[in-house]
Amino acid sequence: MNSRRFSLRCTFAVVVLAIITTIAVPVAGQDTERPQELIAAERLAAAGDWDQIIVSLTQLIQRLEAGPGDARSGKLLIEAYEKRALARLQTGDRPNATIDFTALLQIDPNYVFAAPSPGIMNVFEETRKSTLASLDVALTPEDAIVVLAKDGATSPETAARIGSQWLTAGSYRITARKIGYETRTEQVELRPGKAQRLPIELRRTTAVLRVRTIPTGVSVRIDGELKGTTQAASDGDPRSEMLVIDGIVPRATPYRLQMEKDCFVSTTAELMVPPLEIWKGVAAADPLAWDPDRYYDQVSLRRAFGTIAVTADQSNAVVSIDGERRGTAGTPIRDVCRGDHSIDVRSPGGQFSQRVRVELDDEVRVQAKLIPTYGIVNAALQKGSPGAPGDLAAVVKAVRASDLNLVPIELAEGDLASLVSTASTEVIPRGASASLFHKRASMGRLDGRGCRPGAAADYSAGHDFVRAFTSRQPIGMSARTNENERERSRRAR
Repeated sequence: MNSRRFSLRCTFAVVVLAIITTIAVPVAGQDTERPQELIAAERLAAAGDWDQIIVSLTQLIQRLEAGPGDARSGKLLIEAYEKRALARLQTGDRPNATIDFTALLQIDPNYVFAAPSPGIMNVFEETRKSTLASLDVALTPEDAIVVLAKDGATSPETAARIGSQWLTAGSYRITARKIGYETRTEQVELRPGKAQRLPIELRRTTAVLRVRTIPTGVSVRIDGELKGTTQAASDGDPRSEMLVIDGIVPRATPYRLQMEKDCFVSTTAELMVPPLEIWKGVAAADPLAWDPDRYYDQVSLRRAFGTIAVTADQSNAVVSIDGERRGTAGTPIRDVCRGDHSIDVRSPGGQFSQRVRVELDDEVRVQAKLIPTYGIVNAALQKGSPGAPGDLAAVVKAVRASDLNLVPIELAEGDLASLVSTASTEVIPRGASASLFHKRASMGRLDGRGCRPGAAADYSAGHDFVRAFTSRQPIGMSARTNENERERSRRAR
């Protein structure tokens, strides 16, 4: 009799300690604001007031079951069911304690219960075995991914364990997949209190290529077809994230693998995929016989640079490559990507342009002779007239010379009107279809378009404009000056 009372006193003390300990410590992943019912249960357990604990936790459970059913509510429900079951066991109500354990296991069938005594653990495990089903998944290959979905459930697929696991009874759809293998789906019916074994073996269908590069942004091609581009690693690793390429089927001839990026030297390799029938999934002397996958863990591409060395006949000439300023003439530019480039050399006194091709580790020498460059626009557009389509081209062709460069310019109507209004007597309005402007008010706009505005000549029907350049007369003559020149020529004849 004394032994019996000691046993009950010991059980009471252990349960009190279990309730106080597990309630006082917040559930992992949950915020520190705990329901008042769980906080009160600690005080009530210390006083041995089991009935009040049951009443308080029942109110909490009802409120949580009517709530949104999110992950936090699920964790709180598990805790509340566990504590109420322990309290019911202290009052001798094993049937209702079993109901609480059952409800807990419906939320988390594989819940790890830290029972305060072996007797209570036996109650919990007996409840698990009688209400749940056991499924043992035997998977080949072992690193495949297995997901399951219960028929009629609203929740999405969840990851399944490899090996033995507890599940609620019902019909399940179990899917196993791995890259390079066929995907396989099995339908199983699980019954309470029953154990079932499910072997799943996936069949190999293709080889898989895995590539990691330095730098990132490398395009990977197989037989000329783009398969993917390596991306930057999230952890700051100079190597890229692993690029995984599936669907490489066996064939007798090798695949051509190419990795390339602009301004880098591309690399190529041959990729041989053996017949998959000989692959057994075990190690062999010949790696091709047991692992058809291919790994390129760190492919490094080196820069494809050449040098452009520009000399100019004018000092302080600025060198631009493909529209980007890169330095001054006389200083070699050594980090120019291999390929075709546009060279532009400018100074206050002239301009020079040339297309060049740069090869890997080679030097291209450019001798720039800078000549004056002027812009020409179609003034007839200012009044809405389309002008003669060939006017600008004809003028450029007519005044072509080794020491002069004329460049057609397209301006918006508003800009053109502004230029014409500031040109004063230097523009011949009568019959003029094209004019070259040099007013300082227009220099900024023209200069921004790649031309150096300078002295200008009027153009009327082509003749006077061409003669103004070829005779080396002062450019930018007014209309009156041009008329005086023509009158003097007529009298001389």
